[in-house]
Amino acid sequence: MWKPIRFDDQTEVQYLQRRRRLMFPLIRTGLYCGAALFMAMVAIDAYFLGESWRITLPMRSFVALILVTTAFLSARFERLLNVDLVFLGAASLASLANVYIFTFYPSQLSLILIAVQLVLGIFVAALAPTLRILVLGQVLVFSIPSAFMFLVGQDGVVQLQADISLGLGCVALTSLGMLLDQSFRYSFRMEREVELVTQVDRLTGVKNFRHFMQLAWTEQARTRRFERPLSAFLISIDDLSDINANYGIHTGDEVLRSVASACVSSMREVDVFARTGGDTFGALLPETDIESALILANRLRRMLDELEVNSDPERLNLSFSLGVATMESPSESVEVLLERAERALARSRELGHGEVVSLQQRSFAAV
Repeated sequence: MWKPIRFDDQTEVQYLQRRRRLMFPLIRTGLYCGAALFMAMVAIDAYFLGESWRITLPMRSFVALILVTTAFLSARFERLLNVDLVFLGAASLASLANVYIFTFYPSQLSLILIAVQLVLGIFVAALAPTLRILVLGQVLVFSIPSAFMFLVGQDGVVQLQADISLGLGCVALTSLGMLLDQSFRYSFRMEREVELVTQVDRLTGVKNFRHFMQLAWTEQARTRRFERPLSAFLISIDDLSDINANYGIHTGDEVLRSVASACVSSMREVDVFARTGGDTFGALLPETDIESALILANRLRRMLDELEVNSDPERLNLSFSLGVATMESPSESVEVLLERAERALARSRELGHGEVVSLQQRSFAAV
């Protein structure tokens, strides 16, 4: 059974933002094309209407000007304009202008009016930013010509045929819009899943090394621009290979997950935590000098010392090594920072007592 794709609130917001960013350029293109079309219709009026073609010129020029102005404003002041209102305004104006075309043409062309409205309906279905706006836009697009034909005294049979055609078209195109929305949602979900696969360590659920380095480079640029301290620490699970050999790889995986969960719970929101190797995790600490980084690392070590991982038939006693480092100058790269943290981690392993080791005394912010 077919079921619509639904997101959680945060993902829904991201999806709508993505669609809105796509909609503005497409709607602007439609507005410019509509303006060009209405000016081209002046030549068609001159061919069909003879001497009276000038009657339609002011209205067509006014509609074209409104379309161009709306497109220009949406391009220059996109953040100040509501894409829903721009979309509904464009759809309504296009529908009104289409109806206006036939005020000067024989009533036998009502079927052409309906056909053009159906084309506008497809435009609405494809570009609607949300399903709510889709339904409202379709109602506007198809009710306007129906009301027009009623007001000008259209033949009752033609009016009934038009209403049936427009009603069925409204339902069909709304369904089309919903299917398009589900297609966009499926594509968005696939992109998100690929993004998660490339950014998240599948075993522990924390960031992987690749994503960690991407974020590290971003923090590096921020540190250089504002000359703020940046620190990092690496934490290694001692004897993880022995745990895998003696208790099985599943126990080793449980140890990794438990350690990752404990570390994440102690991190600040601004910190970047990731699995950087088989038995190693790393953390990037923005706005943190060496003294504060040592305090955070020691607090984490004490918490990990109390971590318990049960393995039938006994409880595992884990030990950890921690190396802490900080940038010594704004021009220093994160690669140098992490290399310094690796040297501190190696020194901690040599000591073998779960010590938090730093090979520095201060950061550039304290110089």
